[in-house]
Amino acid sequence: MKTKLIALILVLAVVASACASGANQPVPGSWDRRVFTSEHMGFRVELLPGWAAATDREMAALTGELAEEAGSTLQQRAMQNVTHDMVAANPGTGANIQIIYERLGSRAARQLSTFDYMELQIDSMRAEGGTNIVMSEDTVRIGAHDWGYLDSTMRMHGVTIHIRTFVTIYEGFGVAIMVMYTNTSESIEEIMSMFGPL
Repeated sequence: MKTKLIALILVLAVVASACASGANQPVPGSWDRRVFTSEHMGFRVELLPGWAAATDREMAALTGELAEEAGSTLQQRAMQNVTHDMVAANPGTGANIQIIYERLGSRAARQLSTFDYMELQIDSMRAEGGTNIVMSEDTVRIGAHDWGYLDSTMRMHGVTIHIRTFVTIYEGFGVAIMVMYTNTSESIEEIMSMFGPL
């Protein structure tokens, strides 16, 4: 399951890197005990009981594993354009949240709409075995921004993983909030109840 997740993240990164340039680095969020705050995106995440933030060591391991999986020059270039800002999970249920910035070239950022960017992600998800991929025509407000979103499912080791990916384009970055959950974990509504405005 971990290998497929890493492969999915790599494919998304390769798509983003097709238009990559030397844009600024994203403004990282910060943790204060069990609350993650992204001043840049205008929201906070207060973890429910049972949830834990990835440690610095786990974040470094994730970055290292992604780099190891990046075999081709294009994949290695893509990894230079991806920043994981936050990862949190409930180890008891397997549900998790990831906030990912993908640097876009300035020309691409001007030309792509959020929905165009979501179409690129759909292609990537299909390539990694994602099924039942549905892109919403609506947007939702999370923090200071409107986000498009898509839902998909994947089968990993006999378990159906539901993935809701919220996407927006902001200051030269494609920003994704990826929420993964199962039929036996918290619901998407319970997970999203952790998000609130600043």
